Amino acid sequence: MAVWQRYTDKNGRSTPGFFIYTKTGMIYYRKSFYRYGIPDLNAATGETTIGRAKAKIDSLIEAHRKKYLGGDPEALEHPKKTVKAVAQWILENITPQRRAATQWKHRYYLGWIMKDFGYRPVSSITLVDFNEWIAKLRNKKFESPVAPHVRGWQPAHYRKSFEHFATHFNLLLHKAFELGVTPRLMRFPNPDQALIKTRKDRARRFTDEELLKIWDQLSEDLKDQFILSAECFMRKGEVLKLTWDRVDLSTGVITLRPEDTKTGQGRSFNVSQIALERLRRRFNQRKNDSPFVFPSRTDSMKPRTNNQTSWVNALKRAGIKGRATWHHLRHTALSK
Repeated sequence: MAVWQRYTDKNGRSTPGFFIYTKTGMIYYRKSFYRYGIPDLNAATGETTIGRAKAKIDSLIEAHRKKYLGGDPEALEHPKKTVKAVAQWILENITPQRRAATQWKHRYYLGWIMKDFGYRPVSSITLVDFNEWIAKLRNKKFESPVAPHVRGWQPAHYRKSFEHFATHFNLLLHKAFELGVTPRLMRFPNPDQALIKTRKDRARRFTDEELLKIWDQLSEDLKDQFILSAECFMRKGEVLKLTWDRVDLSTGVITLRPEDTKTGQGRSFNVSQIALERLRRRFNQRKNDSPFVFPSRTDSMKPRTNNQTSWVNALKRAGIKGRATWHHLRHTALSK
């Protein structure tokens, strides 16, 4: 006689999900409830008759519903309001428009969120749930997302920072609000206190005195790049890859194409009068009719790739201390 038997009624009809353990006569219930946000149930009901067993299962499901669905029975009727549904919408509609590196981050971090929160309705997640989730991540070893002997691989390790997890979680909450999944916009701050100093450094704004000190230490070539970022809030990549067909020297309008920008969204803006005068002078002095505003020093048909060394040396001569990057010029311009 088999140890496990499917439960059958008096007419020989089986009852889905119910099994009898013949050695004890106990009734067990086995069924996956992931589509409703309830974890797998695979435990003895503690009963020997099907009527009491069904009542026991109903109480177990209700307990799980209150724990995982925030006590909202209507959540079962709205599967599109779950974390997984919103994350998949982002991966299908937002991720393809981003850069390759950002696409990888979306798939990696949203994958973790879907794995840990699954089919929970977004509106049922609280700040306490989020903080508990971050605390659990501290005790996990993270495997490298790429295979061994591939660039970027590293041994499994415990992470010290979870800023990207918090960023992508807030991205999911923001899109959930835009899609009407949540009635109000929710945003959870990263509880990692070790990132406070990092946030301050990233949010640095140069003072007018610091900008003047830096300006005095720049070469004429770097000043042209500097003014486009410090006054026209252009990113370094946008500055170095800028072509003359994007610049209208008569009106001072620069038009960036979608493929020229980090976000994949083009934009047009007017440069300052000082920047326009320097661009006109630069255009008149260009060599070999290069299409780039800042051509490579070795090949005028190619753009400049970086200015990091010149920038770091200028900061040292200007006496600027602390974390100071080229991107802080854009922050400074936007704040003004």
